[in-house]
Amino acid sequence: MDLPITLEEAIMGGKVTVPTVNGKIALNIPKNSNSGKTMRLIGKGATDPKSKKKGDQLVKLMVMLPSGINSDLEKSVKKWSTKLKDTEVKNIRGHFD
Repeated sequence: MDLPITLEEAIMGGKVTVPTVNGKIALNIPKNSNSGKTMRLIGKGATDPKSKKKGDQLVKLMVMLPSGINSDLEKSVKKWSTKLKDTEVKNIRGHFD
């Protein structure tokens, strides 16, 4: 399943509630989680009809930006990204250079 998380949860980590076939559970989001990271919930998936064993549920993190980004957030991101821009861009997209 795709799980929407906030920018704060992606950066700072935290607990979020995740629906499973057997009810809701708390999932720990690690600090510095990227959109697209897949987490495995062992034994929380559907039951195999032949073996009667429970499968795993995969949870793909999807970082969602706030709908109304205010100027404070824009200023903070600009200040943060300016300091690390050259190094981080190379680390993230270095294989495109």
